[in-house]
Amino acid sequence: MTTILNRPRRSLLYIPGNNPGMIQNCAIYGSDGVLLDLEDSISINEKDAARKLVKYALRNLDFGIVERVVRINGRDTTFFEKDLEEIIPACPDAVRIPKIDSPDDVRAADEIISRLEKRNGIEQGSVRIHAMLETAKAIVSAPAVAASSPRILGLTIGGQDLAADLGIKVTREGLEMLYAKSAVILAAKANGLLAFDTVYTDIN
Repeated sequence: MTTILNRPRRSLLYIPGNNPGMIQNCAIYGSDGVLLDLEDSISINEKDAARKLVKYALRNLDFGIVERVVRINGRDTTFFEKDLEEIIPACPDAVRIPKIDSPDDVRAADEIISRLEKRNGIEQGSVRIHAMLETAKAIVSAPAVAASSPRILGLTIGGQDLAADLGIKVTREGLEMLYAKSAVILAAKANGLLAFDTVYTDIN
């Protein structure tokens, strides 16, 4: 039987949340999931428009069996609550939350999501969280983050931001990320969660 944990997740395609053409056609690309991005791929002056477009897409487009994930902006931004307030009522399968440094970041998101689910008549706990770890502090806190909420579906590394935080260069082989990836995998598996790899950017 396929469950939310064992369904195939071989690929997750990042799509800028302000690109209607790519969003409209995302179900035909062949990925197991799509990530509609409201964070790094969206400039400050396009955040509001992208948020509305993603909300519209979630409510009106047929994604078929493709898993729908939205990467919102981090808790340290003014867009964090706005993103959740617009996106949660549209019932994504999960939200990917960047810049998670501690369990407090997860609990803050969980509290808001729970309130919005209740307000909008959505089954409690149905919108899951991908916790994105992007700093040395976050990697060290991975076990505590993994255990911080039953809403968490999985952990993932933000490789580029982690490399910047560590002051190291990202290589094609990726050995510089081996410890961090191992730590995240162990924390995830010890708590019955998924572990997602960092984004692959070396594409021609």
